[in-house]
Amino acid sequence: MAMNSKKWGIAFLMITSLMLPVPAAMIGVDFISSAYASSDSKQLNVNATVVSNCNFTSGGGGGSITLDFGNYDTVGTQETNSLDSTTNFDSRCSKGTSVSLSFDTGQHASGSIRRMEHNGEYLVYEIYSDSGFTTVWGSGAENDMEYTSTQSAPESKAVYGRILPGQDVSIGTYSDTLTLTATF
Repeated sequence: MAMNSKKWGIAFLMITSLMLPVPAAMIGVDFISSAYASSDSKQLNVNATVVSNCNFTSGGGGGSITLDFGNYDTVGTQETNSLDSTTNFDSRCSKGTSVSLSFDTGQHASGSIRRMEHNGEYLVYEIYSDSGFTTVWGSGAENDMEYTSTQSAPESKAVYGRILPGQDVSIGTYSDTLTLTATF
């Protein structure tokens, strides 16, 4: 009997060593494939809202926009001729933004008449949105500059200014401050 149990032991080992690798490989494959046999999926919605926005810089970049007329000669050229000047500013608005640009009448206006001031005296001037000096750039809807931004890069806008001739005022530096407003 001792011999028989030894044979069975060897036979068992042989069967085990022959059979074990095959079922182990099959079990591993079955286990992996059954782990991916069913699935579920969901959509991830991604969004962002691009907002309308505008800002301004002077034509050279930076702070204030300045319209400098230079010298007004009351007994020379400006006795009969107006004095004109031009400046530029950059309007940078989100692409596709509908914009209305307006200027108020300034700190020293009398009604709708724009005036620069020096020691209580006034020099009348006007600003225009066109180089022909025909469209006053005001603060009413009929005088606003309206456009739709075609890009997010800065777009140059010009301001044309004119001081009327024949104004009898004292010497000195005259000034006014206007506010540019973008409505979008």
